[in-house]
Amino acid sequence: MGNRKRPPSSRTKHPQSPSPAAASEELDHPNSVSPESDSSTIKQECDRALNALRRGNHTKALRIMKDSCAKHGGEALIHRVHGTVCVKVASIIDDPNSKQRHLKNAIEAARKAAELSPSSIEFAHFYANLLYEAASDGKEYEEVMKECDRALKIENPIDPAKESLQEESQQKIASAEGRIAHVQGWCKLGGRNEIKKATKTQEERRKEIEVRVAAARLLQQQKSEMGLGQSEGERSDQGVTVTPGSDRRGERRKCGSNARKNGTNTERKDWVRSYWNSMTLEMKRELLKIKVSDLKGYFWSSKDGLASDVLNELLAYGLENKSWRFWVCCRCNEKFVDAANHLHHVVQEHMESLMPKLQEVLPQSADNEWIEMILNCSWKPLDISSAVKMPLESKEMP
Repeated sequence: MGNRKRPPSSRTKHPQSPSPAAASEELDHPNSVSPESDSSTIKQECDRALNALRRGNHTKALRIMKDSCAKHGGEALIHRVHGTVCVKVASIIDDPNSKQRHLKNAIEAARKAAELSPSSIEFAHFYANLLYEAASDGKEYEEVMKECDRALKIENPIDPAKESLQEESQQKIASAEGRIAHVQGWCKLGGRNEIKKATKTQEERRKEIEVRVAAARLLQQQKSEMGLGQSEGERSDQGVTVTPGSDRRGERRKCGSNARKNGTNTERKDWVRSYWNSMTLEMKRELLKIKVSDLKGYFWSSKDGLASDVLNELLAYGLENKSWRFWVCCRCNEKFVDAANHLHHVVQEHMESLMPKLQEVLPQSADNEWIEMILNCSWKPLDISSAVKMPLESKEMP
């Protein structure tokens, strides 16, 4: 007889019971991980959601952010990105109920982000912007103003680059002070100007609506006339045979209808022109203005991101320097607000680095004729293709 086998339970080792100190530590920190790894995980989840959103998979983006909010509900960045995803989804939905639901979710996510990070001026700006988009009366616009005022009262605002998924080297504005000033500029001026336009009087709204309705009807009338002319041309190309009597009656009817349409069209043009002339310059400017948010949304929706980057760079430069005009160095592309700084930069940085041959032809000073021409003559862009042909043509001439 062989040896009797021992029962399996006898070979199993019971785990050692943890010490009381270790047990209390586990109770205090049930899922303790390093802050660096936790922050990296959060950014990865946000990147996944935004990538899915860019590819058009909005359902996946919403699902990722919903799961992330459940796991990391105490992180402000999670709610900030969740609000971005909800806004983008709301912008492409046609159903008004679904659009309103996603917009409310975005506002709630932005509110949580601003509460969890009260020193973040970027989160406050995002929350105020969403409140403005959803506002429809004076009380709701007051909430926008309160959030803007709160953002401006932050004593030590956090650098917006630290709360972005982009690296600091990828930011359009180089300095932290410039990025903070850019956001503060919107809270000071941009938000208030938008609210001023939104809270117009009933008379101003009525006149603006009348002008837009008249312009829309005029455009619709022109399109219908163009479509009628094309259909008549197609019928004539098909070779429809008609009797001479019916042809003359048709011509009379057509002439009469065209006369009525042209008369109506002319009357509408005169009405719109007279109303346009009666408007003040301020009303005309308000009518032709475009919201910066609408312009950003239009370029953001396009596949080419270059236009959006150029617009963001332009807005950042304008807010920082209070001017849209600048001088660009032809060697290093650095921008300057005025010509004096541009000239000083070129002389100090690039003049001494010219080749010896170019140094020889460099004039020591400009004569009065050149100074007069540079300062007072009108300068236009050079037609390079025509300028290249001029020396060749002069050589060919006898």
